[in-house]
Amino acid sequence: NLECKFCPQHILPEHIVKKNMDLDTFKKLIDDIKLFKTKPKVMRFCGLGDPLFNKKFLEILEYAAKSKAIEKLELITNGILLNDNLISNIVHYLDRIIISIEGLSSEDYKNFTLRNVDFEKFVKKIEILSKKKSKSKIHAKIHNSAVQTNERKELFFKTFSKIVDEIYI
Repeated sequence: NLECKFCPQHILPEHIVKKNMDLDTFKKLIDDIKLFKTKPKVMRFCGLGDPLFNKKFLEILEYAAKSKAIEKLELITNGILLNDNLISNIVHYLDRIIISIEGLSSEDYKNFTLRNVDFEKFVKKIEILSKKKSKSKIHAKIHNSAVQTNERKELFFKTFSKIVDEIYI
């Protein structure tokens, strides 16, 4: 949903396989993990493209959580696809939600990601996510190229530090 200039999908799109894992394959993966002698410490949903693109993501997440096969579940997302349904559900299953912030304004998003993003609406989504969280920690991170000056660093921290649990550049 974004085309970040620094992402491999933008740099070498012909070398990227753009397919979602299907639910049956994921269930087999979890069932196989349950056979391990010790639980893996973390399963992180991330990769090339936002995991929220997968229409079965909530089912996948729920299966992983209910299996208790992994100690912690984490998600890395750009947050653009968050909606009321996702927000209301993922907070019950994920231990950590890492949101990749790609700019500090709608203009930044257009410049860095080649997409139109209503930045104020985006920040409000993260505020809603933060208010609805139960066990999840919300983490915001930004690429250093988006905060080259002290003023931009301060703006990043001012915008997000009150609505997330962890923050870094």
